[in-house]
Amino acid sequence: MNRKLSINALKRNLLSAFMGLLYMPLAGLHAQQNGQISVDSQVDKSTINIGDLISYRVMVTHSEDVQVMWPSLASNLGAFEIRDYQVKEPRQQDGLIVEETEYTISTFDTGAYIIPPVILEYALSASDSSLEQIQTEPLEIYVKSLLPSEEGDIRGLKPQVELPRDWRIIALYGALGLLALLIIAALIWHFKFRKKGESFFSKPAPPPRPPHEIAFERLRALEQAALFEKGEVKTYYSELSDIFRHYLAGIFGFDAMEKTTFEIVDHLAGKRQAHPHATLLQETLDICDLAKFAKYQSSREESVAAMAKVYDYVKATKPPPATEEPATGIAAAGNGDSSVPVQTKMQEATTE
Repeated sequence: MNRKLSINALKRNLLSAFMGLLYMPLAGLHAQQNGQISVDSQVDKSTINIGDLISYRVMVTHSEDVQVMWPSLASNLGAFEIRDYQVKEPRQQDGLIVEETEYTISTFDTGAYIIPPVILEYALSASDSSLEQIQTEPLEIYVKSLLPSEEGDIRGLKPQVELPRDWRIIALYGALGLLALLIIAALIWHFKFRKKGESFFSKPAPPPRPPHEIAFERLRALEQAALFEKGEVKTYYSELSDIFRHYLAGIFGFDAMEKTTFEIVDHLAGKRQAHPHATLLQETLDICDLAKFAKYQSSREESVAAMAKVYDYVKATKPPPATEEPATGIAAAGNGDSSVPVQTKMQEATTE
């Protein structure tokens, strides 16, 4: 196959050299004369590359009596097509008139081609109705291809080139990747703390206070408020019930604030920690409900006893300290003794 390509390339090179020698002189200038009129044709180059533009000029020289009819712009120029044209103004030269038209032509075929003769008609005078013809000489043009030589066109693959590694670029990309990971981690931590309402740099929130500590604190505050002595009996029992229900919700993990007394007692019936004190629970919630909703007229002694029962229940059911044995009942006897002054019980709770 390579041998065949070489022969074809050799033939094309010999043909190119032959045509070059053939058209080496100045671009063709051809003339035809007929007494009172003559025509010349000329190209600016006779050897071109495919797609190049050629300037093709046709000049007619005649006496003043001669009337020349030029062909239409669609004249047949063989393999060439007219890209543009320019009709120049007639001029006088040595007592004769010179008319000239310049065509810009081109072709997209390779090889040797001929611009065919352009035929012009003329009359020897304005009164002469007979027409005669005169034509240009054919011009030869050689069109060369722009494709490279086929000789040696098919070659083997070159070995792959291994590019040297630039360790600076690798280190830079590695540092950028590490920085991106750190930014992503910081954003994750930021949004995690933000959901909790905390700052990224803030200290962790302290653990919640035990429910029994909050209950003892609120009982002391309720006693010091002396609401019963002020005649605010309903408010007193509402606050006492609220303290009790909050403690039950915190210690047993259920929504005691939204449940009725029956639902609370039923819920805690199966709790081992609360079962021994079910009676105390029932009595405390019942007295609070009577005072809140049934306009029960409670006595001073009953109000003190109700607070003492809440205290006894909290003390009996609160989690035991880590260094002590779990409590087994209310105070010493586990029967909700309300005869002990409330103030004394509050002091005991404080010292525990």
